[in-house]
Amino acid sequence: MKKIVCFDLWETLISSQHVHMRSFYSFLENCGVDHDGIAERFVVSEFMTRREIAYAQMVDLVFKRLGLNGAEWEEKKTYAAGLWHAENVAATWTHGALLMLEEIRRAGHALVLVTNSTSAGWNDVAPKVRPFFDRIFVSSKEGFAKPDPRVYRHIQGWFPEASPSDFVMVDDNPDNLTTPAGMG
Repeated sequence: MKKIVCFDLWETLISSQHVHMRSFYSFLENCGVDHDGIAERFVVSEFMTRREIAYAQMVDLVFKRLGLNGAEWEEKKTYAAGLWHAENVAATWTHGALLMLEEIRRAGHALVLVTNSTSAGWNDVAPKVRPFFDRIFVSSKEGFAKPDPRVYRHIQGWFPEASPSDFVMVDDNPDNLTTPAGMG
């Protein structure tokens, strides 16, 4: 039986763990800013569901939310946006990811990418990952993100002949597995 194998992108298939947000967070620390929860408070909830937003815009909004306003922060914002962009460009395939995708494809299963990604981040990595997937769901293009049930219903809609048990979700975040598990 053909399965629809859905993969998360960041830290599941590709990783910028070696630099991802570390440089950005280190930069904030050096500026004396407590960065705990920035990814959860700002990046996922606000940037991964916006249609188009550039690194400079995201950094500007983060700095405003953190109360880092004024001319003295303008140069630092430009630098921080450059760090964020460089971290995403540096993303590499995780060990064994390409081999795994090739094996799944050879077995005749459909491959779907399901990513919570900012539009800027997606634009940086899309050329290296797009060729491997039959269908791609990008949160910033759709306007909603995992673990919202609409994500999984949207994907099921691409395969109307499939039953819920035909879908497999692979994600490094357990929170993103609860909803699809509940759907079958």
